[in-house]
Amino acid sequence: GYSVTEFIDCIEALKVFTANPHDFDLVMTDYGMPNMNGKQLAKKIKEIRFDIPTILFTGYGDLVAKERIGEWGMDGLLIKPFKLKQLSNLVREVIDKRSTNT
Repeated sequence: GYSVTEFIDCIEALKVFTANPHDFDLVMTDYGMPNMNGKQLAKKIKEIRFDIPTILFTGYGDLVAKERIGEWGMDGLLIKPFKLKQLSNLVREVIDKRSTNT
């Protein structure tokens, strides 16, 4: 299983990640978050720890093309609504891919 740390605010998430970046194996964020969007959060997190896998959730699938995710340095994309099985498959895929690349 996984241990999840949840935030509703990007500023708080960034603060906790900055204090202990190696406590996390994966970052998942929604594109539409208060104070900064998920893309901005992921960019700041990657500046602290470039190797952390990131997954973006969005309800704006028409605005966030899958091809752009790689340009943004992210490892995965889920368009809302999605099924739990899709999430678990993507998490496993991203973690497995990252562990074979290190």
